[in-house]
Amino acid sequence: MVDKKTNKRKKQDGRSYDFTLQWLVKKYGQKWEIWRQLAEEWITNQDVGTAVKLEALSNFFDIYLTSSAPFTSDVLSLFLGKNGWHASTNELKRILLEKTNKGDNRSTANILNHTTHFIDWVLNTHLSQKDDNGKTIRLYTNPFEKVKSKVSNTETIHNPLPYRYICDLRHILCPKPRGHFVDWLWAQQQTGQGATQGGDWFEVDENLIDKKDQDCVWRSKKITRNNKRITIYQIWSPVTSMVLFIKLHLPLRTYQVRMLDSGEADTLRYENGNWIKNPHTFAFNHYSKTN
Repeated sequence: MVDKKTNKRKKQDGRSYDFTLQWLVKKYGQKWEIWRQLAEEWITNQDVGTAVKLEALSNFFDIYLTSSAPFTSDVLSLFLGKNGWHASTNELKRILLEKTNKGDNRSTANILNHTTHFIDWVLNTHLSQKDDNGKTIRLYTNPFEKVKSKVSNTETIHNPLPYRYICDLRHILCPKPRGHFVDWLWAQQQTGQGATQGGDWFEVDENLIDKKDQDCVWRSKKITRNNKRITIYQIWSPVTSMVLFIKLHLPLRTYQVRMLDSGEADTLRYENGNWIKNPHTFAFNHYSKTN
């Protein structure tokens, strides 16, 4: 990994903006002059993306060639290899990830590909000749190759559940399609079964329970509180189960479902092309109309 002092020195040597790459010979000596000239010629002919291309050249020379294969100051050695060593994209990528703070992502892939393009240009411009038919032939092979960017998946990588299973899950949650929350027995039993656990059950005063409303699921429970045996009353919240039920019907993420609003508390409601006052008892009646 590169420390802060090293990064500061790199910023001060001009590598991020100097199209002549003078830092290369100042740091590693005149034997790298040919590479410096090639890099200068290539980068000065680039119309776009020069900043990232300069970064690619910097990484290629400073982190890879001079450190891992210093004999490649002789340009041809990069293509011929030496003592069993041969340049490769995999090695360049490995060293780049080991010696910098970069990750295996699109940015790194771009740097690798710019390096490949640079070596392609070196071969096509300076290390090629024409055959008897006038066709340009490279004298050496580019040891580097283009890589594909690693991008995050925009869709799930998991196989979808068979539709039959989804239907079964819907029925487990809601056994009666036109019933009431009182019918959702399985969901009610999944939380709040312990002596102290609440889960989807929360304590209320008994007089707040509408015992005639089949969508108001409640229960009484004997517990010990302050060394006394008492009876408490709890109402079941269907929110978690309803979120799951909606997701079994619609291809929504949990966050999207959480943002849904029933509109019961809205002051106005849209009906037959007009905004009318919401008659629901939950409606908020005080509002200001703005243009």
